[in-house]
Amino acid sequence: MENKSTYTHSSQDVELAKKIRKEFISERSDIDQLKALKKSAERKAFIPSLLIGIFFALVFGAGMSMCLMGNNLIIGSMIGIVGIAGAAVVPVIHAVILRSAKSRIEDEVIKLSDRIINS
Repeated sequence: MENKSTYTHSSQDVELAKKIRKEFISERSDIDQLKALKKSAERKAFIPSLLIGIFFALVFGAGMSMCLMGNNLIIGSMIGIVGIAGAAVVPVIHAVILRSAKSRIEDEVIKLSDRIINS
């Protein structure tokens, strides 16, 4: 004879398990998925652009500091100009990265938006 012991969970345990399970199941609506796709594409362009912009601002600041110290006026001016030029190019870099990120998700966005429009 086998001795099987069974444990029954309280209703609070069952409700907690259901709540935790619901957090892990992704049941987002089509519009939520569409918003998330757009946000992820924008984030993929924003973060590198921000980092590149910060880098060139630091380069500009280093050049300006060299100029203010007085002994490296020409080199400091050149480094400052490189920083300004780099910072001026950041919006173009952002646009290129954003266009690339949007082209990767284009098919899914069209599919989701068609499903929203036609429902």
